Amino acid sequence: NHERLMEIANEKYTFGGTMSVRAPSNSRLVVIFGQDEAIFSENCSLPYQWVDPNGKRVMLPKSNGASTMISAFQSREYGFGMEITEDQMKEINAQRKDKHYTAEDGADEAALKVNGTTAKPQLTSSPFIQQLAFGGSVYWNSDHMILQVCDIMDCLKVIAPEHEYVFLFDHSSGHAKKRANGLDVKNMNVDWGGSAGMDMRTTNIEARDGYIGPYHEENNPWMVKVGQTLGHVYPKAGEEDSNVFVPPSPFNLTATAREEKEFDVEVDIPIEKRKERSKHKKELIAELMETETGRKVGITNLWKLKLPDLQEKARGVGIDIKITPTTKTKAGWRGRGIGLLAAAYARGWVDKENLKQYQSMKYDDDGNLVKKYSLQYLLGQCKDFQDEVTQLEFVCKMQGARAIITPKYHAELAGEGIEYTWGFLKSIYRRFPLAKKKGKANFEALLAKILSRDNITTNLVRKFSRRARAYMETYVALDMNEEKEMKDAPIPHRKIEQLKKVMKSHRAAIDFDKSFVLSFVAKDGFDIKNDLDKKPAAIKAEKKRKTL
Repeated sequence: NHERLMEIANEKYTFGGTMSVRAPSNSRLVVIFGQDEAIFSENCSLPYQWVDPNGKRVMLPKSNGASTMISAFQSREYGFGMEITEDQMKEINAQRKDKHYTAEDGADEAALKVNGTTAKPQLTSSPFIQQLAFGGSVYWNSDHMILQVCDIMDCLKVIAPEHEYVFLFDHSSGHAKKRANGLDVKNMNVDWGGSAGMDMRTTNIEARDGYIGPYHEENNPWMVKVGQTLGHVYPKAGEEDSNVFVPPSPFNLTATAREEKEFDVEVDIPIEKRKERSKHKKELIAELMETETGRKVGITNLWKLKLPDLQEKARGVGIDIKITPTTKTKAGWRGRGIGLLAAAYARGWVDKENLKQYQSMKYDDDGNLVKKYSLQYLLGQCKDFQDEVTQLEFVCKMQGARAIITPKYHAELAGEGIEYTWGFLKSIYRRFPLAKKKGKANFEALLAKILSRDNITTNLVRKFSRRARAYMETYVALDMNEEKEMKDAPIPHRKIEQLKKVMKSHRAAIDFDKSFVLSFVAKDGFDIKNDLDKKPAAIKAEKKRKTL
């Protein structure tokens, strides 16, 4: 009996089992946490209504009402979220006291955007499940995610520092967001100038293969050598770093042009071309910080304001929000990003004899990409650009953990079965009548009840995780068949044909595996499976038969 075997394992072992016999004797336990977000709305209910014998029905609210976004982590070892005792919380907060989210961890900017300060706040509850009441411009984003990961790792370093930790995230735009100063060809202009690429980090040229192109010249002063560190910003005068190689100047300029275009120059705008415009945020903030009002608000909070709000504050202290510029800055190459062309040339990917052929992305008359003249493609194929991690992966690495981004559109693989958890919890939530959810107090109380660990038990999480891993094994087996042409490779899931149905729906577990999720939903009071599956007309007909 597999179910009884799991119950025995849960009772006998701390984490429901033991380490694999194939694991090295000195290896640490790897704990995998899966993460995902879900939205619960005050007026969320079943998509149909009961109708009384007279044909009357209760009016449903037109909007979803108050909504809360929940970001949760779950694991086979600790279940949904993680319980933290009062003594553990005291120790965690003692470790966090007077500490800051730092640039080295990649979390300082996120802290400033979300909290307005880099100081770590004292935790009052377990950060493994966080709620955010959202609406308008307030929404859970990558900055919230970064801070949640940092808070969780602070907890794990106190509670169980002996384990290794892996976090599974789905491939959402927030989770796959590029590293702030990472190697990104889309953050580079073709040539120097503008603000693109000005914060791009340096990179080590580790070998010829994967880094150096066919046009590389060992003694060319504009080309980097193997073993050197390549910078992507022309240093300002006096800020040169002998440990970083940067092309001495744009290679495609004449000696005279290099000198003329080296520094920023203020030039007059012809009178006929001068136009009034609204001041930019940077200009308004600079002027506001010269006033008592601006200094009280603080520069950090001023940057958080939208332009209309800044303009209102400026008007309040007599600052004109309009300006008619008489001069403009003509940018020089000093202090600017070197651009795609110079970066590719420094690595030997550019044929100087055909310089005019190169574009950011070049296509022929038939719309086909011309790879040898496409700068984004040439640089993007270099190993360091290929291996660049996302901001979330970087943060996890700096925290001593590892992040894995699961494939797009595959909810059945995500987060240790957390999609099944959301399907289970939302199925229960929809059972409750709107009266139980009406009003903030009722909504929050019901949500607390739904998210209780008494409701979503560790044993249930392990079953959901096992289901997700079965899908993973199936896809691995399919890869084995394709790559090795093994016609008899074992398929651990029931029937591969079932995957065709799965591939049609990748948004939520309740869509592609409804019967499995609903098998764990208590049916006290009424049959929830029928409530979800039956059409309103069928329900009405059944009720009419019972009345007769």
